[in-house]
Amino acid sequence: MFEVSKEIRESKSSVSRLMYVGKINTERSPKIDLADEFSRWTKETGTFVTGLLITTGNYIIHILEGETESLLNIVKWKERLMKQEPVPFTGLTIPIFTEENPKRIFRFWSSAVTPPDSTGEEEPEEIIPEEISWGLYSMLLEIGMKLGERYSGDDENSSAISAAIKAITSSKKLLPKQETLSLLLKKEFPSISDFCEIFVTPIDIVLDNEIIWPCPPELTF
Repeated sequence: MFEVSKEIRESKSSVSRLMYVGKINTERSPKIDLADEFSRWTKETGTFVTGLLITTGNYIIHILEGETESLLNIVKWKERLMKQEPVPFTGLTIPIFTEENPKRIFRFWSSAVTPPDSTGEEEPEEIIPEEISWGLYSMLLEIGMKLGERYSGDDENSSAISAAIKAITSSKKLLPKQETLSLLLKKEFPSISDFCEIFVTPIDIVLDNEIIWPCPPELTF
């Protein structure tokens, strides 16, 4: 296992992945157009990532592939967006962040708007975060693989990409349900603040003897 991990780390083709879910603030006027905002930001900063942004109903699902540093910079950008008044999203969580993935699934970055789909079911009494987050993550990767099979073009602005995404997600199996997206915004999943505290904020280590007064004598050998 160590040798496999080492081989992936040393491979130039390995990528990191980030998936976040948000609920659009419908009271904000005008509503944020995340696709335009994201495209503008990546061009201004020279950030290269691939992935897929889906807007369905009042929710957005965004999966990204790229270097870890690029993905963390995107999180910082999202954190700044969330400090705007009024906020663009009433909720935003980052359920998935993985590194050292040996294969890039998405060949380009694209976005699409899909009709909202509902199960009509009530909220479950017990939430199993791993099942919900990895279920959506697997669904998005499957969409990415099918998109690569259907569309081989390189023009990220082509309407053909959007049409292909809509055709793929028209399958009920691959259309994220509104109830699932609502669950992903609950406290069981890391908020953007939680994520930044773990992965972005520099570690500040305070030793026990640094918070004692008077200070203990230095060790002598």
